[in-house]
Order: sequence, then C-alpha cells, then structure tokens
Amino acid sequence: MHAPRPDDETERLKSLHHLRVLDTSKEERFDRITRLACRIFDTPVSTIGFIDADRLWFKSSTGFALREVARDGAFCAYTILGDDPMVIPDAKSDPRWQDHPTVAGEPHIRFYMGHPIHAVDGRRVGSFCVVDYRPHSVSSADLQAFHDLSGWVQTELLLPRSRASQLEVVFERERLDSHPRVDSITRFWRAAAIREILERELARSKPERQPVGVMLIGIDGVERAPEKTGRIRGDLVLAEVSHAVSMAVRPYDSLGRWGENEFLVVLPGADLARSAVAAERIRQARSLSRVETSSGPVRATITIAVGSSSDDESASGDDLLAAITEALRLAREGGGNRTRLASLLRR
Repeated sequence: MHAPRPDDETERLKSLHHLRVLDTSKEERFDRITRLACRIFDTPVSTIGFIDADRLWFKSSTGFALREVARDGAFCAYTILGDDPMVIPDAKSDPRWQDHPTVAGEPHIRFYMGHPIHAVDGRRVGSFCVVDYRPHSVSSADLQAFHDLSGWVQTELLLPRSRASQLEVVFERERLDSHPRVDSITRFWRAAAIREILERELARSKPERQPVGVMLIGIDGVERAPEKTGRIRGDLVLAEVSHAVSMAVRPYDSLGRWGENEFLVVLPGADLARSAVAAERIRQARSLSRVETSSGPVRATITIAVGSSSDDESASGDDLLAAITEALRLAREGGGNRTRLASLLRR
C-alpha cells in the first residue's frame, strides 16, 4: 500500500536530515513520553517516529520492538499529510482502512491516533502515536491530553538547539565580566546577549539554508502616572507584557530586552510569513489585556516589526536589526498597535 507523499517532500526530507535525529540512540527523555502515553490512553503501543524517504524510523517505542519499518503501509506516513491529529477509532469498521495490510492481517490494528511532529521550520517530519488492537472511543479531553503530550515531544526535539546557542553565550561571557546577562525585571536576555544569539542562529542557519525570523516589540505609550508611581507602574507593565510574550512564543525561541520598552525575539527556522503570523497573534492577545496596578488598571498595547533572513539569505544581523528598527519607527508613526513587515531589499 503506497502512502502519498507530501507536496513539499524534497524540502521536508532536508529539514528532517538537518535535525540529525535519524539513527541516534534511544533517549529517556523521549521514552518517558511514550510510556506515559500508553498509561494515559490504555494502549499497548506508543511510538515517536520520523518519516525518511522510504522508512519510518523510531526514536522511541513502547510495546514495539522494531527500530524501523517500511514507510509505505505505515499509518504514520499518512499523519504527516496534515497538521491535525489523525484519529482512527476502529480501523476494521472504517472503509478507508479496513483493507489495510496491518488491519486485515497481522498485527490487526484497530485503533490509531497520531500527531505530526514538526522540524524547526514547521515542516512535518514525523509522528507521535498510540496504537491498540481493539477499538477506542476518543473524547475531547483525550484529544487535549494527546495534544499536550505531542507538544512535549516537540519541545524535547527542538529545545536543545536553542539551548546550544544560548548556553554558548553564557559560557563564553561569564568569564569575561561579572555583569549579569539576564534582565532583572523581564528575566529575558540583556541586549548584548540576545544580539549574540541572533548572530549565532544566523551562522548556524546559513549552511543549512534555514531562515531566522526576528521581531522587535515596542510597548506603546502608557497613560500618565504621578512621578513617584510612574516607575513602578512602568515596571509592572514591562513585566506583564514580557510574560505575555514569553507565553506566546515557541520554547526554542530566544527573547531579549532590547531597549527601555522594547523586546527582541529570535525565531529559528521562521520565514517572514510565519514570523508575521506569530507577531500578530502576540499583538492581538496583548491588546485585549490590562495590567492591574495600585493606581488602577492600565491598558498597554504593543507595536511589532517583523523581519526574516528568508527575505534576503545574505542578510547579516546588522541588516535585520536596521530593517526592523525602521519598520517599528514607521509603525509607531502610523499610530502604533499594529504589526509591520520589514523590508530587507537592498537600496
């Protein structure tokens, strides 16, 4: 049974190979997820697998001994065709699957639920799944739990890359000076550190031809406050907005305090379109929120400038920063509380 190939198959395989996860050793951080999935969903099998050109290779598997199987015929090869979970409550009674070799024959799969795993650039490279040989009903609570576990898989897969860039900054600089690298109010990187992280991500991404997105987020004007409370109010707004930003980005994105009321976000693998979608999501969420202070609630909107090296593969960190700084200025002149795309086209 031949599984269809995604439209972006060539680029998808490049993204998978850039992860360097294939044919690596088992790791407890993944195995604990598949063990937990079996307990939560009462299934004998759970796997975390990656879809190579002609095979499904398992990084982790509970209840399944093989390290790889043929791609064609694997349910997981169908999971990567879309972004939503693939749920088959009873394959034997489903006309689409009842003649599938693993349903009609050994091992007689009845229930399958799989969620796509994404590479840093968003391409679907694998599947996290649970399998049983008896049918299951799936509730909305089950789907939410499965989504949460899938997010855990995603974080474990991609977080080490971000940690590498950020820890290199810490290790190299801690011995050179005694100044803290983290802002005390926001708990984000200070400007020098986030700048170095941007340069490192650009250096990592260029050989792999992967984009790096950037956001410059500015807090719009907050209504006036008495002089003695203005600083406190400003710090409260800064802390609240920084928390909202940190909750809205991916675990492997890097955040820094860039100016008095500005943040810089580095998004590995994000082209201009993906960066813009993320920015607008952050802006809209922030515009609906208020900050509670001792002198009453304060509404603080944000303006965001977005850029990406996908707009110009030769762009340097200076190029990106200059472009988003200009875009933020223009957006604020236009009234603020908006998202603006930066142009990297050479003048």
